[in-house]
Amino acid sequence: MKLHLRWEGKSQTLDLSELALQPNATDQQIKESLAAMYQLDAKGLKNLVMDRHPEGIVVRPSAVFG
Repeated sequence: MKLHLRWEGKSQTLDLSELALQPNATDQQIKESLAAMYQLDAKGLKNLVMDRHPEGIVVRPSAVFG
């Protein structure tokens, strides 16, 4: 399963296996794995949201409308 990350103006697609995650991983597990991969504090990713689809997961900043 794919994970598409949009963060800090960048976009990257990864396999969940690259993060050592299963498709049923929690939002927190995903954020912790991304933080470890990019050597970040997981708190810096706290505002990212997860959009789960049959094809994969999109991790992105919260959208602002209006």
